[in-house]
Amino acid sequence: AVELLDEIAFKNGEQSAVILSAKDEESYQKAYTYLRNNQPYAADEELLKILSTKVNERSAKVKKLQSQIEARKKQ
Repeated sequence: AVELLDEIAFKNGEQSAVILSAKDEESYQKAYTYLRNNQPYAADEELLKILSTKVNERSAKVKKLQSQIEARKKQ
């Protein structure tokens, strides 16, 4: 249920049900920047840091980033 609430909140631009710690948010921003700069493997390394905290696996924005990274790696 938390995952669904988080996904709905993320799509509506509302506060996420799963909130990343400051450290994990920093890793998220780095991963996003790496992805934008066409460095999917560097982005994936940052993503692994985020996913080392189990609760972050339920974050809609982390899931979306993960799927974007995987798609970019296949190109």
